Amino acid sequence: MAAKPQNGENTQGGQSKGQALEHPEQIERLCKKHKIKAAVYAGACALHGWKPGKVLTEKEFLDGISAFNRMPINHSPGKESEGR
Repeated sequence: MAAKPQNGENTQGGQSKGQALEHPEQIERLCKKHKIKAAVYAGACALHGWKPGKVLTEKEFLDGISAFNRMPINHSPGKESEGR
């Protein structure tokens, strides 16, 4: 007979939500999982210096995407705006 799940154990997938956020995955897989569009993915990669195949936790990835989405459109990292 199978043992019953104990206090808060997740029976589907074998991982709780907290464990899933700490499990490192490739950023391409995380993009598909969270349905991140190509332009947002490319922008976040440029901002953070991520390269294809980079492995991040889900939390790191979502924080990075969120940071990119909060940036102003005309932001150029490392360059001062030129006044006319």
